[in-house]
Amino acid sequence: MNIIWDDSAQHKKDYLRFLASICITSDHKGISINQENIYKLYKKYNQMKVVIDHERYFVNYALINTNNLGNQEREILSEQLNFYGSLSYGRNFLWKNELEGKI
Repeated sequence: MNIIWDDSAQHKKDYLRFLASICITSDHKGISINQENIYKLYKKYNQMKVVIDHERYFVNYALINTNNLGNQEREILSEQLNFYGSLSYGRNFLWKNELEGKI
């Protein structure tokens, strides 16, 4: 499970994309059981840390222009945002409470 936190991990963006894809149905509804099981895995195997440097990527809660970022860094940031959005989509209150203040 450390692939999520390790920026040098191979295939990190693919792993994030896969996990995000199993959290939302094709008709844009959250799959609570998958969201909650992913949450439980993270609680069991990882210590949550700040994974997106808010001051580096956002100004007044708006994403800065990412053109000055490297291609890989931009892709990983995009997948992280999509991943966290998918995990907290709908009624997944456990994950929303955990992420509050972390990103």
